[in-house]
Amino acid sequence: MIIYLTFFTLLAESIINYKIFSKSICSPPFMFSLGFTVASADLITMQSYWGVNLHWNTYFVICGGCLLFSVVCYLVKLFMKYLFPSNQKIAKLNGIPRVNGELKISNFKLYCILGFNILVILLLSYKVISVVRHYGRYSGILSSFGVYAKLSKFSTRDTSLGKITLFYNICRAGGYIWGNLLVMDYFKNKKINILLLFCFLSATLSTFITGSRGGSVYMLLSLLPSVYLCREKRILKKPLEFKYILLLAIICTVGLFSFQFLGAAIGRTTKEEVTPWTYVSIYLGAPIQNLDVFLQKPHKLPNVFGCTTFYYQIQSYAVNHNLSNLIYDFDLPFMNYNNHNAGNVFTTFYPFIYDFGYVGVLVLTGLMALIVQTIYELMMKSIKSPFSFSRLLYLYEFPFIPLSFFSNKFYEGLNEGFAKLIVFWIFLYILCIQNTYKFKLDE
Repeated sequence: MIIYLTFFTLLAESIINYKIFSKSICSPPFMFSLGFTVASADLITMQSYWGVNLHWNTYFVICGGCLLFSVVCYLVKLFMKYLFPSNQKIAKLNGIPRVNGELKISNFKLYCILGFNILVILLLSYKVISVVRHYGRYSGILSSFGVYAKLSKFSTRDTSLGKITLFYNICRAGGYIWGNLLVMDYFKNKKINILLLFCFLSATLSTFITGSRGGSVYMLLSLLPSVYLCREKRILKKPLEFKYILLLAIICTVGLFSFQFLGAAIGRTTKEEVTPWTYVSIYLGAPIQNLDVFLQKPHKLPNVFGCTTFYYQIQSYAVNHNLSNLIYDFDLPFMNYNNHNAGNVFTTFYPFIYDFGYVGVLVLTGLMALIVQTIYELMMKSIKSPFSFSRLLYLYEFPFIPLSFFSNKFYEGLNEGFAKLIVFWIFLYILCIQNTYKFKLDE
């Protein structure tokens, strides 16, 4: 019964959020509750498979957490409305200048960017394979990517990629810019700019080299806010057509069901043979089931403050400062129900409760809502530049919001690499984008 109540409560919250937040398909509260709604719907289909029997504390954590997220976002919306009155002059995009039908950004620059990205992919592949071989785990090029991911995430071994990390981060930072520009160019010209497409795809592919299927998914999901801004009564002032909604749904579905194939390609498969639907459910519905089991039993107290919520930040600091007492394994046990694998992901609420108890849900969920809704409001109220920091920040943070049903991606993403990403955005903007766009102020 509780599992059905969870689903319908989350569905109601999603509908209300959609109505309250200007029917925006990309608003943080709508995407946050929608992610949990889809996950709970999937878990309903797996009740007998895993023997699902949710408890009331799980219901209050998930539904209450989503409600808290929505309330904080609404308060931020009201504050921003007071801070930026509707009658204030707001810069709006006047169009993308053209030279003989082409983008003002030169093809020469795009070829250079594409060449740089390909070089990064080759060097990154070589370095990853070298690290894997160093630990005697090499068994093929593609499988090395998966082995590297396991070494870097679930071991305390040194998996540093050296100076190539700098070029990789530049490549990855550019992916958000080229993806945003690709979407805008498509909706403006009704055709795909092939050079921009390959610049974006090569940047997306670079994230896959380190064995992170998620990195590629995040990059693809970052396109959604750009699509929304271009079509949903913002820049071009035309509603998002059904065919684009259908296309996005198809892309998301294909992306989900490609996880098993990609996992097999890089050696990241489950220990048992499962159907594609079951494999997807391990990443979709199982986190809620795993959280429920976690909440019903005591766990060991953390030895380091915020050891699970801020695991990657602490490990990075410990390695850089040679603090062996701060180096520890991530406590994410693999779960099994009815002799069926359920993975080792527990939703974003797991680390909050693990480190700080139920109070952690209140504080950290509220803080997350405060940050992402502020960025979203700034992006929506100041669109004079398609490459404003608020837009790029939201493109980066956006995928982590709906994927909160999966894990703590938001706080994991606030790391040293994120700070470097901002620096590289500035560098790429000055080098490639500056003076490409013209704007005017509405009187």
